[in-house]
Amino acid sequence: MIGRGRRTVPVFSSGLAIEAGRREGELWLEAMKTQRPWVGFDLDGTLARHEGWRGHGEIGETVPSVVALANAALDAGVRIKIVTARVSPESMMLAGVEYGDALKPIQDWCAENLGGRTPDVTCRKDPWCVMLVDDVAQGVERNDGLGEREAERLLKRMEKWGLGWKSGSDGVLTVKARPDGAGVKTARRKSVSRGKSETDSAGR
Repeated sequence: MIGRGRRTVPVFSSGLAIEAGRREGELWLEAMKTQRPWVGFDLDGTLARHEGWRGHGEIGETVPSVVALANAALDAGVRIKIVTARVSPESMMLAGVEYGDALKPIQDWCAENLGGRTPDVTCRKDPWCVMLVDDVAQGVERNDGLGEREAERLLKRMEKWGLGWKSGSDGVLTVKARPDGAGVKTARRKSVSRGKSETDSAGR
């Protein structure tokens, strides 16, 4: 054993290390067999009203229709999880809070509004996530993608948020599809400074 400060690290020969790794993998696979599909519910802006960030300890009032959906799913035996950036490492680091301090207000809010039930809380999806109910996520038909109208709607939403275009521009966004199935995105915007039309095209 090699000591590192207060920690003690075991030293394996290469053969023992491989065997230990194999055993760890077997235990992980065994644990995964107990997993079952789940539905993720976003918190801020989906289950709870979100009028701007007020800290980890503050969660908005319920959005009744979505809370009713979550309760109906739980009543039917559906496994749900709360999927929120509140417990992401980045969010906690920026706010200077520990995991427990970020988690407790979420659990308290769920207990109050989900009939005393406190679903698991995570900041990511995994292979067992089959649905996300989220105000930010945009639905796409599996393996079929988007129609041109839907793609244009999403581009306009990106423009509304000022992502890649000058906020408030009066440009026209279009999406075309090549016969081979690869999308070609064309974004036209009017230059604010020169008043001239500019065109950006990118193959996808």
